[in-house]
Amino acid sequence: MYKKIIALCLTCSLVGGSTSALATTSSNTVLPTPIKSEIVQSASEWYDGNVYELNHINKDARTVTAGSWQLVYSGAPAAATGEIDAVSYSITYSHSLTGTLSVGKDTVQGQLGYTFGIGVSFSNTKYSAALKKGQYVKAYIINTYSQSDIFQDQYYYVLQNGVYTTYRKTGVTRMAYGNKAILPQIKFEYYNPTTTTLTSGISTDISQNEPFKTEYYSADNKGEYKLNNSVTK
Repeated sequence: MYKKIIALCLTCSLVGGSTSALATTSSNTVLPTPIKSEIVQSASEWYDGNVYELNHINKDARTVTAGSWQLVYSGAPAAATGEIDAVSYSITYSHSLTGTLSVGKDTVQGQLGYTFGIGVSFSNTKYSAALKKGQYVKAYIINTYSQSDIFQDQYYYVLQNGVYTTYRKTGVTRMAYGNKAILPQIKFEYYNPTTTTLTSGISTDISQNEPFKTEYYSADNKGEYKLNNSVTK
């Protein structure tokens, strides 16, 4: 089946209330190589295809993490009740993009205020809760991001003799996500001291493989860590 295109009369096309005249693409549009559908006349070649435009960005919609928890500190048993461990870390990870981005990357990065793939270094010190004698703490961090939603709309176009004769939304949308690197979340695990049991006159040291308490911390906008959750067994 052949698709037929009737050339539009551009003269006086804006007279009256009708606005069926040509649409133009915005600076957010990245045009793909058009699909050459067919040649209607030798002097009237036309092409059609789909393209995406940026609708809007929902900045800092949520906080997300990526990867696994990384051990950054394993403390020695407290020599006396009341001791506190200082946990320091230093880490670098990058702003990233997930999902499918089909519009101009520079436009999106400009609105977000950062560049995908650029590494950011973080370092900080966080103190544990007071320990009882013999207790010890392990600390972990995980890559953390402020995630923004990037909404994109698909348009169908017809390009005839270098002019857009059709340019309209198709109703199809596409999502991408900008992930801004922020201070990593911290997890503290608290362990009781190793215990000794006596069986048939033989003493055996039993290490505590499971923490009796786990604390999760996130940094606020000022870079100060606040307790998110605490789980006690």
